[in-house]
Amino acid sequence: MGDLPSQYMGFTWSTGWNGWRVISEAEYPDQARPSSGDKNIIVDENEMLFVHLTDATESFNLNSLFIGEALRFPYDPSDPFSHHKLVTISATGLGGETYSTTFLPDTASMSKVELSWMNINSISFSDVSGRLLLDDLSVTATPEPSTIVLVASGLFLVFLVRRRRTS
Repeated sequence: MGDLPSQYMGFTWSTGWNGWRVISEAEYPDQARPSSGDKNIIVDENEMLFVHLTDATESFNLNSLFIGEALRFPYDPSDPFSHHKLVTISATGLGGETYSTTFLPDTASMSKVELSWMNINSISFSDVSGRLLLDDLSVTATPEPSTIVLVASGLFLVFLVRRRRTS
């Protein structure tokens, strides 16, 4: 199990106490369940987890992610420390937008969660009871406003030039 490299996937990863780790199927066959490749990310139990861009003025779109849970012990409804419960995934955007969904991670496989959250700059995971597993976060960059203005200006100029030629 290795520490998560700094800026893994372009994000800053933090937790309340223990850090995120990278695990492989070869090292941890009972816990690792990558949706692609041979590794995925894991964090210890009972953590509040945060994923955010280092530059708080940047944003991204979170399209989907694969999530699972590796319980430390087999599930026993009578044991309060082996409980399996819903995980809340939340995000905040630069314009104050908030997104949230609740999901019961599978303890046997990775499940794809479709989100389509736009213009966000941080994600948090709360109510994690087991070891949360993440893999294949699908993100796209949000164009900066200056880029949008530049493209719109170019399209407007093309329209003006075409209009002059036809008149």
